[in-house]
Amino acid sequence: MVDDEKIKSLWITSNEGDLTTCSGRPIIFPFSGGTAEYYSDWKVSDRVATIPLQLPGRSFRKNEPPIESINMLLEELFPLILSIQNLPFVFYGHSLGALICLSLSKLLVAEGYSPPNALFLSGFHSPKISLNHPKLSELDDLHLIEELKKIGGTPSELI
Repeated sequence: MVDDEKIKSLWITSNEGDLTTCSGRPIIFPFSGGTAEYYSDWKVSDRVATIPLQLPGRSFRKNEPPIESINMLLEELFPLILSIQNLPFVFYGHSLGALICLSLSKLLVAEGYSPPNALFLSGFHSPKISLNHPKLSELDDLHLIEELKKIGGTPSELI
């Protein structure tokens, strides 16, 4: 049996509003390297409990090892989301947080649970966009120059 209060105390750092009587819950997933404190002053209304999540390896969880894969992270987050899913909720994530939101939403649906009422993503490519281009950081100089020319946007005098 999972201890819901222990799970909540690890992940939920602060919120505005009462988690038991609020009318909605934006669950906020931080960007790569970000902390929940970044979102601590985001207040929607007295009837909405804003829930910024704290990932392991950051802030007051800095002594915990960071989670090394998205699948491991989803395993950790899934019970938390189920424990606070009794009221309407939405996900917001930026960058890495957007990837987490999308992946967790897909997992909820795959497991037969309701997805968030809305999904707000920023700083991440659309899931419909194919990323079949090479990693620029792994190219030699000649191929890097070719890719930069294909992408455009870099002044020719810099290339």
